Amino acid sequence: MKGYFLKENMLYCFTGLLLFININCSENVEFQRINFDFSKDYIAELARGFKSKIEYDYWACVRSGYPDVHSISILYETKDLNTNDNFKLLGKGFYRQGHIADSYYYIVTIKDGNINYITEVDKLQHFFGKIDTMEEALMIAKINGFLLDYNDLKGSSFRKVKNGFEFLLMKSEESGLIEFRQYLVSIDKKGSIKSEKREIYCRGYEECYEK
Repeated sequence: MKGYFLKENMLYCFTGLLLFININCSENVEFQRINFDFSKDYIAELARGFKSKIEYDYWACVRSGYPDVHSISILYETKDLNTNDNFKLLGKGFYRQGHIADSYYYIVTIKDGNINYITEVDKLQHFFGKIDTMEEALMIAKINGFLLDYNDLKGSSFRKVKNGFEFLLMKSEESGLIEFRQYLVSIDKKGSIKSEKREIYCRGYEECYEK
């Protein structure tokens, strides 16, 4: 009986050690720079990493409203249909960006001849299912207002961790001067997001945009 409890205690200790190692290994993984072509709309590159949990005959990531309100562009599609004439020009989407004019992003799916549109965040996450790519996680971070710094990895890097992804992203805070503040953003496999505010790492137009 004593030997049994000794073996059981050793098993618990070994399991705890493995858990400790796994946690620390995840935390010690270095952040990698996010390398997109920022001269173009990099949401097209994000869409290439989307993995739908549903098998469609076709799906595409679409942008409307740019370069004018009547424009619709296919940023990524699973196969070439050579036309977007049958897609609706929508003034809404799961993500919106713009200053003077707004652009809207949505997913178009085709299954058994039926066209459907994914324009809401909860439906986008249903489309993703488990968050298992960096691109899916980053899209959720962007929807929640976090941005990529084109020039500095302090605001544009990521690492894979045990339960999802962590990012170093930024927000631009304007208080008389332009200020870029770093955030540690965590996205788990269910798409839940947490963030931790960190330091302001650059101030002023020249420092933040022209370095």
